[in-house]
Amino acid sequence: MKGIVSGGSQQTVDAGAEMLRRGGNAVDAAVAATFASFVAEAAISAPGGGGFALISGPDHEPRVYDFFCTMPGLGRDGPIPPDMDFAAVPVTFEGGIVEYFHAGRGSTAVPGNIAGLAQLLEDAGSLPLAVVLQPAIKLARDGFPLTKGQAYLIRIIGREILCYTPQSAAIFAPQGDLLGEGDHFANPALAKTLERIAVEGWESLYAGSLAELLLDEHRVHGGLITAEDLNDYRVVRREPLRFSYRDFTILTNPPPSLGGMLIAYALRLLEHVDLTEHIYGDWNHMTVLAEIMRSALIARHRDQPQRFQRPQEWAAWLASQQMDVDLADFARAVASGPPDTSPDLPDGPSSTTHISVVDESGLAVGITTTPGETAGYTVGSTGLLMNNILGEADLNPDGFHQWPPGMRLSSMMA
Repeated sequence: MKGIVSGGSQQTVDAGAEMLRRGGNAVDAAVAATFASFVAEAAISAPGGGGFALISGPDHEPRVYDFFCTMPGLGRDGPIPPDMDFAAVPVTFEGGIVEYFHAGRGSTAVPGNIAGLAQLLEDAGSLPLAVVLQPAIKLARDGFPLTKGQAYLIRIIGREILCYTPQSAAIFAPQGDLLGEGDHFANPALAKTLERIAVEGWESLYAGSLAELLLDEHRVHGGLITAEDLNDYRVVRREPLRFSYRDFTILTNPPPSLGGMLIAYALRLLEHVDLTEHIYGDWNHMTVLAEIMRSALIARHRDQPQRFQRPQEWAAWLASQQMDVDLADFARAVASGPPDTSPDLPDGPSSTTHISVVDESGLAVGITTTPGETAGYTVGSTGLLMNNILGEADLNPDGFHQWPPGMRLSSMMA
């Protein structure tokens, strides 16, 4: 089948293209590409993370698959243990900016990636999971030389997280130093685990042999995930958030994710900009985008749009008097123009991974996943890297570990 695959690395898109060549559809390609990204983009994409997918096509009503992480602790007796494995670690970004995140088992929310990808494939794919896993299995077993961009992602997450445990360090720094451009990257343990999933099914991570290994990891090393957490995890199918922008209808991620609502807010501002006056990527254009992002950040903290759980609530937010005030402030900021000097604007990779596929039938799929910065450990010797979603202050504004067990966590992904 013909189609187009877009992703964050050559290996990622090659995996999707292989499924199309085998006669698979866009869903088969997108799922295969996402599994491959767990190897090719391992610093920002992992099987122990969570994410979202949006599917639409001639024979498919638009649908969002929410397989983001949930708060662990169902069935746990007593408070959070004082010996929880939850360590603050610094991450240094470009320009020397340092932010603190948390690693360890106590930073891991209940993962959804494996369940979500399998559910999407079961509902709308055309190839079996065992076939779709093959590119990722081969990539993890044989490895590949890191490109400059892939090495950058490893470097930016850094040693403090990626080498938090010997098991994770063996993947990202097998000779002691973090792998760099041109170095060989592989995860043969993950290849064996994916082969196990191909045989046992995706349920292995939630109620099978892999689940037992994950539970042992958390029992022994101060984590929070329980058997009830894994047994109760469900992929949620949602109606997309739908709004208009110029002559387009936009479909994106609805609550409890914040990302879709903030994109709706940003495009509401952008509607008032004459894009023909700007050259893509020049300083004037970047000033407009910076002002939009600044406004969205202010609105996020001021209005707390995560409160809007029904379409009429977020629609009223976008039509409120405050929105008119924000539009006027935005117009004044843009009219004032950019600073007198225009700094260099270096290219750089994004902070998580997204995959888009469209096949010749018109079926379209977008998948975004993240493990945060990873939690710095693998599940035993399985090669399964886990998420640190509970260790990101941005996603836990009221403090860490404050959500009730079982709650679907919010996200900025759209």
